[in-house]
Amino acid sequence: MKRRKQKKNPDKNQSYSKNKADIRLPFIEHIRELRRRLFYIALSVLGVAFAAYAVQQRIVHILLAPAKGQHFIYTSPGGGIDFLFRVCIYTGIVVSIPLIIYQLLQYISPLFKDESTTRTIAIGSMISGVFAVLGVVFGYYVGMPAVLHFLFHQFTSQQIQPLITIQSYISFVTLYMLGSSLLLQVPWFWYLLTG
Repeated sequence: MKRRKQKKNPDKNQSYSKNKADIRLPFIEHIRELRRRLFYIALSVLGVAFAAYAVQQRIVHILLAPAKGQHFIYTSPGGGIDFLFRVCIYTGIVVSIPLIIYQLLQYISPLFKDESTTRTIAIGSMISGVFAVLGVVFGYYVGMPAVLHFLFHQFTSQQIQPLITIQSYISFVTLYMLGSSLLLQVPWFWYLLTG
């Protein structure tokens, strides 16, 4: 019994490959868009960090003010440079929060239900920037002095004194203030995603 050779249908294979390409294309486009938006965010953070280096002493003075005279140390030869690097990078992140929110909203804009997406994103980014500033101000003037007073004085005695590195202090302060600014973003973000 002879087997019949089945002719391959070129149209069927081409349509399959086209469908396969159509499925992959949107995912690749999403990845490219995400990469582009992350590039903008990194560019903003680095740009602000370089600008912060020009006014580093003023920023350091502002960040050390809540400690109220507490002395700090660094324990390695590169500790001072590491400290300034952290100050500049953290400043870049905090100042770039409105742009980060804007890029995130632009990326998820297809999820919004209304047609005025561009207006919603612009207003959302401005309100997010205001909330970020309010969070940093609240963290700096209200939360930070109370937290540092508690941590510096609650666990000390005649024999126990805090010996804190400047890197750990700056990491704590900047993460605390970043957390304060992001805390006020949560209700606003929730409203944008569900409204």
